[in-house]
Amino acid sequence: MRKLFVLLTMSLLVVAASAQKLSWPPKSYPVKVPFTVSEEVKYYWDVQGILCTGRGNGGYKFRILGTANHDFTASRSINFYYISTGNKTTVAGAYYFPKVKEGQKFSFEIVSAFSGYTPAGFNGFYIHDELLRIPKEEASLKEKETSTSPAVANQVDERNVLLVMINMAGQVMAGGDYIENLGQLTEKVKEFVANPYNDENLPEKQKKRIPYFDEIMVTSNHKVAVYRNAKTTEADHQAVMAAIRAAYKELRGDLANEKFGKDFSKCSYQEQKAISLVYPQNIEDCGIRNFSSGNSSVPPPPETLVIVEDKPVEIKYVPVQTEDNSDKIYDKVEELPAFPGGEVAMMRFLSDNMKYPKVARESGIQGRVVVQFVVGSDGSIGNAKVIRSINPYLDKEALRVVGVMPRWKPGMQGGKPVSVQYTMPLMFRLQ
Repeated sequence: MRKLFVLLTMSLLVVAASAQKLSWPPKSYPVKVPFTVSEEVKYYWDVQGILCTGRGNGGYKFRILGTANHDFTASRSINFYYISTGNKTTVAGAYYFPKVKEGQKFSFEIVSAFSGYTPAGFNGFYIHDELLRIPKEEASLKEKETSTSPAVANQVDERNVLLVMINMAGQVMAGGDYIENLGQLTEKVKEFVANPYNDENLPEKQKKRIPYFDEIMVTSNHKVAVYRNAKTTEADHQAVMAAIRAAYKELRGDLANEKFGKDFSKCSYQEQKAISLVYPQNIEDCGIRNFSSGNSSVPPPPETLVIVEDKPVEIKYVPVQTEDNSDKIYDKVEELPAFPGGEVAMMRFLSDNMKYPKVARESGIQGRVVVQFVVGSDGSIGNAKVIRSINPYLDKEALRVVGVMPRWKPGMQGGKPVSVQYTMPLMFRLQ
């Protein structure tokens, strides 16, 4: 019943916004734009008005006005969705909301509604952040504090577990923090596992006697628990798992070089075993979790809105390797294709080669572009297209950087290299 109530409530929010009629494009400025805000966003930023103030950077400028309901100590990227005919929603983009104090007025400008990307019948915005949480009520917190011993036990248990959650859009949270890219996830797991400064919020360290190291402090009771949404793609799931495994690989590699002066792979069996005891790989793939359940602390994705993605955008100049018609394209294989050097090398390549489009940067546009392409049986990259669009400028850059990637290690099926369809999310985030 609770889930049904949430579905009906949020559907009514969109219906209420769409009930206000907007003549688009405007004939004069400023013009009020209908909108609705999810409860999670409204808890911090009570948006009280959106004004379209004119044209700008290939789209339209919108002024967001409101008052803070509660403190938020950092700026935050929040998703905007177009509401159009039939109460359908499509992604408009992600924009920064400012850090605020309770009662503070806020006002900022975004650029959206780009020509060719605004849906027909555009009638306002839906503002929602599926990774944002409303803190538990003070009463429930006080109730927990009255039972000291269980609270302490829970605190100890919680500090030893890093909860990693993947939502249906492939977005990741780890330890309550929004993760911008897989490289950041790897670094967060490394810090969690090593706990270099004996932080009381990270896994407790215990003294153990390990060959070659004598007595050493380790976090042997830690656990990285991974949950995913039922609609999370397998590509997103596997990419997250690879980023977590990379953390252990890097920690062990660094320790091998520090202790033995050589790579982990060149260490003897006994040396590798000792290093693995210092950094035991405790990853638990917990499977699918209903993020919207009433007793879950996981931030729920929007269950009420069917996000209708924009049509795939194809840029003709992106290099495309033609495949022989007899070369079947697989979507599932025994061994997935891999970037040369692995996930870490791919993150470095993207970091070095992605360029933030000037127009998008000046307009404050950011978000996740999802690109689908084929890794050929010879490792070549081809047939790239955007399957989740944020903005035409970001789409174009995502396709460009995919088009200049080096040849991959091809996927394998039955011991032979084959062509595989691959999906890759690329995150554009302003600093």
